[in-house]
Amino acid sequence: MNRTYRAASIAVLLGLATLLLIPACAAAQAGTGSLELYAGEYFPDQALDNSLTYGVRGAYHWTDSLASEVTVGRLSPSLDFAPGAGIDVHITLVDLSTAWTFNPGHRAEVSLFAGPGWSFFDANAHVGNVTVDSASDDSFTLHAGVGLRIHLSDRVYLRPDVRARWFEKADNSVDYEASLGLGFRLGG
Repeated sequence: MNRTYRAASIAVLLGLATLLLIPACAAAQAGTGSLELYAGEYFPDQALDNSLTYGVRGAYHWTDSLASEVTVGRLSPSLDFAPGAGIDVHITLVDLSTAWTFNPGHRAEVSLFAGPGWSFFDANAHVGNVTVDSASDDSFTLHAGVGLRIHLSDRVYLRPDVRARWFEKADNSVDYEASLGLGFRLGG
């Protein structure tokens, strides 16, 4: 199953799950913030292997439907050429998003989000335990995705999330990320 199909399937399933859940009063409210810790899998478009991704998100909800979000994430994909030889890559991603929630006030809220970002790369080529070359770079990025905020209580929620990311310096490749966050509503 290719990555595009997998990411689209997850997004459709998240949307269908919303239809099964009833309204609740535990939604994000205007003038509140939220903080999330997340982990998931990153699917690079290039030759790199899939990787664990993790990070933190913070948001401010301007209205019940509109929010601004900052995400800082980390991943470490690799590429193996032969046993004991390869490239280890460490990437830090910083995203700024605008998010729109379609059904505020429901136990499960569906959001679309998009925005610019920046990525910072460190790559180390190695043979065995010896580093033979290293490089660093950064790139402007754009991302877009869909998320589902499932409220467990008035202040705690789960957030499955699927996003696509374009890198300016990566031959117009698009990477995908699927994650699950544990979030906490602040204020209000």
